[in-house]
Amino acid sequence: MENNFFQRLNENKDKFTKKQQLLAKYIVENYNDAVFLSCTELGKKVHTSDATVIRFAYVLGYSGYSEMMRSLQSCFEGDLPSASRIDKLHGNNGEHFTHVNFDKIQSCLMIIVNHNHFKSLIKDILNCSKLILIGSESTSSIANYLNYHLIRYGVDSEVINNNSESIYKTYHRVDKNSLVLSLALRRYTKFQYNLTNRFIERNVKTYSITDDIRSPYNAINNKCIVLNSATKEGFNHLSHIVLMLTLQEIINKVIVYQSKSVIKRQFESLEEYNNRMDIFIKDKF
Repeated sequence: MENNFFQRLNENKDKFTKKQQLLAKYIVENYNDAVFLSCTELGKKVHTSDATVIRFAYVLGYSGYSEMMRSLQSCFEGDLPSASRIDKLHGNNGEHFTHVNFDKIQSCLMIIVNHNHFKSLIKDILNCSKLILIGSESTSSIANYLNYHLIRYGVDSEVINNNSESIYKTYHRVDKNSLVLSLALRRYTKFQYNLTNRFIERNVKTYSITDDIRSPYNAINNKCIVLNSATKEGFNHLSHIVLMLTLQEIINKVIVYQSKSVIKRQFESLEEYNNRMDIFIKDKF
């Protein structure tokens, strides 16, 4: 059965009891609230018991209430405005949105780093004439963080985000040896998606790192690395941030490992500059 809450709702609506019909109606009309409710709280909304709510989940083909709510959350998490998230954190202890599942993150990373797209990404970063990192909203700062390290390793890279003033110039200066890496987490912006597509149309080699197999970036003609491919349950936004930052650290380490002699000379030159310009406060302890 397709793991889509509303499709299941439509396929099984003829099986619902009157109370289950009320549950379905409440969820459809109040999904912004429903995704944060416990089993007991949802039951109280339509004056029914926990057992009825659990049976409702069974009718929809879920193993229990938790699986049903994960499915519902996966439908809307990327679309919920920040105000809705903040408003609900206190009443629900913020469990779904503040929990980081490190075991599943580790499983995802093991799959990613052994994937052919990841291996070719490292190779292409080391061999490209110019690396263009694209980020917007929450991934804008992540792109800047990766860019900071890559520049120190001697990679000619720059970041394009919503505030970039040189988008037009950068877009028209790319060549067959350039490389684009687009970092995309929900909520996806039209700016970033359209710009990524424009580079693809210009036949620039393009990669994207995104958060879900249903991401629009997984449907366009680029090499797409999906972060949560190791779990069917879906991650919250915080876990995706942790996963993407951890993946960037792995990218940094692999690049250093594969270009140790070059990067060592780069760092020696950088340290010489730092000392000459007296950049850092000297440790007096």
